[in-house]
Amino acid sequence: MIFVKESGLEPVLIESDALGVVNLISSETLVYADIGLIIMDIRDRLQDMIGSLVVFTHRNVNVVAHNFSKIALTIVEDHNWMEFYPQCVEWYVQDHCPD
Repeated sequence: MIFVKESGLEPVLIESDALGVVNLISSETLVYADIGLIIMDIRDRLQDMIGSLVVFTHRNVNVVAHNFSKIALTIVEDHNWMEFYPQCVEWYVQDHCPD
């Protein structure tokens, strides 16, 4: 979200397959669990990003994003792909998108 704001790419639609997290972000309920501070930070950042949303999307709807997020967990350094994307994303798109 910081990258989106700093790059002027807003408004943005953030999709997540974690329904519980999306519900926490969307509600006004105070969260006292460890994740509460992160939820509050996301809510604050969303308020600064007029027109941006966090929505639930089933994992099977976006196989490309799901598989890429697994790969991202193995990357140690920061990466930002603005015009080009990793080869693995192209493979997933070719395998999962209709012609």
